[in-house]
Amino acid sequence: MAKALRFNNLTLPDIAFDVAADRISAPLLLIAGDQDEVSVTQSQAMFSALYRQGKDTQLITYWGERHLISSPANLRDLYVRAFDWLGRTLTPAAGSPRE
Repeated sequence: MAKALRFNNLTLPDIAFDVAADRISAPLLLIAGDQDEVSVTQSQAMFSALYRQGKDTQLITYWGERHLISSPANLRDLYVRAFDWLGRTLTPAAGSPRE
């Protein structure tokens, strides 16, 4: 059974994802394992709320994985996707050379 995250005495399912998504302005990459102790539906709900608002977001779900991704193939995929996401969404600091 999935455990609920707690934040200021509220469980995550009690928090309105649309309200939380309103406050997010940075691109957000969500990564989840479908066997996570913290339910993957929470990541799906946040992704849906951000997507409906036209925010820059992506959800990657690794099937058969728990909270920590452990399969070597999934880890390779995660690194490729995460570095791609960071390369696409991060802006270099002023004066920094970008290779």
